[in-house]
Amino acid sequence: MGKKAPANKKITPKAVNENTVYFVDYNANQTYMREHFRGEKFNTKNEAVMDVFNEYFGGSMNAIVFQEMREKRSLAYSAQSYYATPSDKDGYFTNAAIIATQNDKLIDAMTAFNELFDQMPVAEANFEMAKEAQISAIRTARTTKMGIINSYLYYERMGFDTKKPRAKVLFEAYPNVTMKDIVNFNHKYIKGQKKVYMCLGKESDMDFNALAKFGKVKKLKLEDIFGY
Repeated sequence: MGKKAPANKKITPKAVNENTVYFVDYNANQTYMREHFRGEKFNTKNEAVMDVFNEYFGGSMNAIVFQEMREKRSLAYSAQSYYATPSDKDGYFTNAAIIATQNDKLIDAMTAFNELFDQMPVAEANFEMAKEAQISAIRTARTTKMGIINSYLYYERMGFDTKKPRAKVLFEAYPNVTMKDIVNFNHKYIKGQKKVYMCLGKESDMDFNALAKFGKVKKLKLEDIFGY
């Protein structure tokens, strides 16, 4: 007989109480940096606003993050940011931001990224495109085949009413989202939050005194992460 499947292990993200920088030496010409923090427990009160915020701030080539970090300032090869929904109704939202940049531009890129978090630009044209992108995504989406069952299971896992399609709820809510809603969302959930930074880059190219300005630096080895 086959072995019994192990019990599912639930992982709950820890609250971030102080800024911390984890650094791993990796011999490459680019540094990959991810920063994150835990938000509040899952709820649906800001679902439509959150979706539009993600699209406006960090979700596409028209988003503030990409336009500022890559197109305007040339500080990153790629950049994105999103406020993520947990995998079940008992989980927490998390904010994650990712950049890939040249080793010698990491400090400037991290500084610029945090400026965008704390002083988010207001651009009505980008906002309208973000809102329309969310509306169009629902308008053109189709749930078929196994997607029907997976959608039902997702509704159960998240505590949604299986007789009330979320797509319909959101499609009706998106047009009412305003730029003020986006600004308020940023102020309440993003601005001024403590963060964990994870950097994978070439140690000999790093200015660790400058890096320490973002938080306590903890150097790790690949063995610490992968166990070999």
